[in-house]
Amino acid sequence: MTLGLPSFKSLVQKIYAALGENWELHPAEREVMRKGGRLAGQYDRVLRFLERRLTDRTKGRPEGLRQRFRAAVVEALKPPVGALDLGSHAALLELSRDAENNIRLLTTNFDPLFERAWPRGGM
Repeated sequence: MTLGLPSFKSLVQKIYAALGENWELHPAEREVMRKGGRLAGQYDRVLRFLERRLTDRTKGRPEGLRQRFRAAVVEALKPPVGALDLGSHAALLELSRDAENNIRLLTTNFDPLFERAWPRGGM
């Protein structure tokens, strides 16, 4: 987030806005997004609900909605244009080395910036 990427909640909101969707109209999705809802904060779940609903061909949904959904996710995850300070990402990669000097990093980050911070000539 320090580099301008959205929180998980903001990511979900951007995707819904890009697709012209409203989680208020769908009970399970509403329960994720509603403060104090039974599923509050389970944003991975709400995205899955949305994807399933949009791509359910048994309900006559056009095939292109899956591509639109994925394109909205990619767009929402685009880092800001310009030079970025990837020092924190690079430090985490360096600190994650195991005894054999292999990088072992497990993160909940959904941003693509670790690939940019990956050492080209080795660390």
